[in-house]
Amino acid sequence: MLFLAGSPAPAHGGSWRHNNQSDRAWMALPLNRLKSSVASPVFILLASEVVAKGAMFLSSIPISRLYTPAEMGVFGLYISFATIISIVAGISIQRALPLPRSDGKGFILLLIALGVIILTALLTGLFFTVAPASLLMAVGADHLGSAGLVLPLAVLGWAGFPILQMWLSRTGRFSTLAWSKLSQVALLGGGQIAFGFLHLGGIGLALGDALSRALVLAPFMLRVFRPAAKRLRKPERFTRVALKILMEYKRFPLIVTPTLLLHSIPAAIMPIAIGTHLGTTMAGYWTLSAYVTNAIFGISVSFAPYLYSLWSKSVHSSGLLSPAYVIRSSRPLLVIAAAAGLGLGLAGPFLFTLIFGQEWVYAGQVAQILSVSLAFQILGGPLILVLSVLNREGWNISMAVIWCALSGLVYYLIGAMELSLLQAAGLYATVTCVVYVAYVVLALVAGHLSVQRKRGDHDPAFSAGAS
Repeated sequence: MLFLAGSPAPAHGGSWRHNNQSDRAWMALPLNRLKSSVASPVFILLASEVVAKGAMFLSSIPISRLYTPAEMGVFGLYISFATIISIVAGISIQRALPLPRSDGKGFILLLIALGVIILTALLTGLFFTVAPASLLMAVGADHLGSAGLVLPLAVLGWAGFPILQMWLSRTGRFSTLAWSKLSQVALLGGGQIAFGFLHLGGIGLALGDALSRALVLAPFMLRVFRPAAKRLRKPERFTRVALKILMEYKRFPLIVTPTLLLHSIPAAIMPIAIGTHLGTTMAGYWTLSAYVTNAIFGISVSFAPYLYSLWSKSVHSSGLLSPAYVIRSSRPLLVIAAAAGLGLGLAGPFLFTLIFGQEWVYAGQVAQILSVSLAFQILGGPLILVLSVLNREGWNISMAVIWCALSGLVYYLIGAMELSLLQAAGLYATVTCVVYVAYVVLALVAGHLSVQRKRGDHDPAFSAGAS
């Protein structure tokens, strides 16, 4: 993650070049504040995120010994469908929850989001109950089996849990937010291990995931029920007010949700593609390797919200993000990306055999290939946020569409060319690297344009010459 901040304009003229000492002092200020209080909300959330990711990785060690690759493949398919459906179900309203100044308006937004989630969960259950086998095969869900019946509960948990987290952030209950995250991870690992001893197979992994989220979400839902019922006593008035508020924040369901969906589809469809064309055993190898690389990626970028707030504050104060500063402040990311990429790239099969057992050595070979794309994700992933900071959402959406189109091509080629799992992993890693290199270039270009625009605003002669 980067700071990507531009220096403020010189008080008495001068150039727009960065001053290294002032930059370091500016960056040290928030870090010193963070160090001064380990009880700060930033530290609490950051620590809980890192601990949660680490706990998920540790729990995967006994899980890999309790479940077969084919059962892990079923779980991978479950995660893919849960990811896609929950993004649609949430309609991104949770991102709007901190915005209303009135708690009443925020609570109505909360009820809208929960209502859409419950409706989507019911429709999901209806689909997987009555859909014919030919339709399930067409969408790649024919290998889900009984795990498909868990998806309605998964939709409630996957879409509802982020809403719970955002509502706790809005109300300032950061310690509760951290404990909810840690509780969900503990229930997830404990449930999946317990179901593994009961030999429930792939549905045990799915149940452990869905129940962990639902159990953490349930007390929150019960607490919301009474005030929600009071507001719903006058349905006509509530509907009128809700529609008005929804129109006020329509950019979230209309713009943010499609963007999130487009960003999620490339990774989500890979287990479906592999399960459809190569079988659930190969999908299981892919799922474990992706699980490990995603855990490393998540730990590496867990401080993204903190840095995002710093970038936004800098842009509001100075109006620019210098490309030179982007490159200079990204050095820590480069070190992390190189270490993660080289570590998995050089010792992937050995590490997987040592940690997960001989049965998963093939997953280590997949992780070895994915290590290249992991390095680019760690380095370039945060730069997607830079486009949002600089209001370049059009660029972001365009890249997401291109990425989805390329992922669709990968999906097609796996079946049409009868690729092996390692070949499919290589093709996916190549596409991912190209996309993230493009994001890096776009972020630097956007930063350069912000500097040029700022120079034009302060120098009429430069503006006239540029035009």
